[in-house]
Amino acid sequence: MIFANNQDQSTVTVINLGTGKIEKVIEGFSQPRQGIVVDSNDEFVYVTNFEGNDVRVINTETLEIEKTLSGIPSIRAISVDTENNLLYGASSSENTINVVDINTGEVLKSIPVGQEPYGAALSLDKTVILSGEK
Repeated sequence: MIFANNQDQSTVTVINLGTGKIEKVIEGFSQPRQGIVVDSNDEFVYVTNFEGNDVRVINTETLEIEKTLSGIPSIRAISVDTENNLLYGASSSENTINVVDINTGEVLKSIPVGQEPYGAALSLDKTVILSGEK
């Protein structure tokens, strides 16, 4: 399946690759933008929700929003670690990368970065996170 965010319609569309048909259009977003990440177990899809200042978590079996991770203003790009414990989200209004505990939803830290970050790419060994500026 492909999960495609639609900022204009504030939805995420799920497309079946085998049939090429739309399986579902998921509502409940407010301008999902740059970030969509599938976890390492293919169980959850993390979608940035720009105007909601959060990340919505979709269950890949039920195709429903299962959780919301709040506290990342003007969320742009995201990464999830390979253990599916931490989410790294670029906040373009705070000029930070926020580290969020996926299980509790707690923002663990905010890392200052350049002006209006649009990227949050975590290295596999988790020692580097790359972030581009607008």
